[in-house]
Amino acid sequence: MTTTAPRRPSAPRARIRDRGQVDALVLAALAERPLRQEEVSDVVRRQVGDVLDFPYSRVVPTLHRLARNRLVVRSSRDPRRYRLTEVGTRSLTARRRAADAFATSLHRLADGGEADGSQEAAPRAERRAPSRG
Repeated sequence: MTTTAPRRPSAPRARIRDRGQVDALVLAALAERPLRQEEVSDVVRRQVGDVLDFPYSRVVPTLHRLARNRLVVRSSRDPRRYRLTEVGTRSLTARRRAADAFATSLHRLADGGEADGSQEAAPRAERRAPSRG
């Protein structure tokens, strides 16, 4: 009789539904150096695998789309290896800025004040718009 170790409960992972998010993750994986298709998936899974549901089946079509849009190029020696172009690097920088601004705004709204915590949040009753009555 064989016994198996009990399954460790896994943390809920966010499902990526937006094509732009997948593009950003693939571009970010290629930021350090050129990678083969399977290496892109490995880098993404290693860096954010516990948080995001990122299936390998989305990597190849994403790389092809990014190549059509001139954000990445294939290596002439190894057609499965991709690297960022200058346009891809600028796009990744813009996407990072947009993601940072979004995260800052979300934290500011959720915290009810400044994102850095320097300003105390006003009591909820004071933040409401005056009632019309």
